[in-house]
Amino acid sequence: MKTTRRSFLKSASTASLALLFSHCRKSDEAQLFTESERVDSYWSGIGFGIEMSAEWYNVDKNCLPQIHAMIEQTIQELESAFSLYSDSSELSRLNSGRALSNPSKIFTELFVISKKLVERTSGLCQPAIHGAWNAIESKPFSTNWKQRVQAASLDFIQFDGESIKLTNRLTEVSFNALVQGFLTDKVAQAARELGMTNALLHLGESYAIGKHPEGRDWSLAVMGTPHGEEVDLVGTMEFADAGLAVSTHDTSRKLVNPLTGEVLQHDRVVAVVSSEGATVADAFATAFAVANKSQWEQLYDSLTLNKVGVVKVWQKNQLVFERA
Repeated sequence: MKTTRRSFLKSASTASLALLFSHCRKSDEAQLFTESERVDSYWSGIGFGIEMSAEWYNVDKNCLPQIHAMIEQTIQELESAFSLYSDSSELSRLNSGRALSNPSKIFTELFVISKKLVERTSGLCQPAIHGAWNAIESKPFSTNWKQRVQAASLDFIQFDGESIKLTNRLTEVSFNALVQGFLTDKVAQAARELGMTNALLHLGESYAIGKHPEGRDWSLAVMGTPHGEEVDLVGTMEFADAGLAVSTHDTSRKLVNPLTGEVLQHDRVVAVVSSEGATVADAFATAFAVANKSQWEQLYDSLTLNKVGVVKVWQKNQLVFERA
């Protein structure tokens, strides 16, 4: 998974989740909290090699250590499953050994979600594109490019309920930044179950729980692609109870269209909000980043099928597409 892909939004101890929930979840017989016990708080840390943060508002101060421990435990759980920087992670073992026995529940869950998102994006979001990326970086450039692009498909992953196997020798899986969206959604879900009603998460992707404490939607700035030493603000995204993903690419970075094998070097920023969460937002941000303009309307229709979604696309820091 690339750790440089999401950096344009501005704005410890571990414990068992069962223990956290029993101590902090608000129930119908909920504890009555006094005004002095409700506080705003900020958490920051490192996950998957990048800086992450969370803003909590109107929280029971006695629950803050448990809330922060929940974030850290969730990060550690997903790193154990999906980190490409650890040889012992499930994902690294799958890529190196070509098979993974008894995958964890969380690994299986993301695999199933990924298959559905590949279908919804018509294959433009492809979690198995890692092998093609590696070929781009190789010197000299890979001579079996066509075969690598063909192998970049979840169709070459066989799952029988007990093990996962890669059936093409050139297939490699990274899940791209879907892992960061998945992490964000997992933390948001757990935070809601712990009684959080107003929070903003930045965990590789962003998620807004409820509205801003002032009663409005959250608003985050989107930065454009750099020109010289300057990086300008190109727009804002407003959202509540939804996930947000921003994909920023300038001409120095190479992308691969998994359907055509075309190597892209363009100046494009994509911001996607989805009420389904940050995982879905990330998948569609990736799809819009590599898609032809003629495919944007169809992608937007798929994003918003029975759900709320917002898409903005900038090219050369100019807004060229907006749907809400």
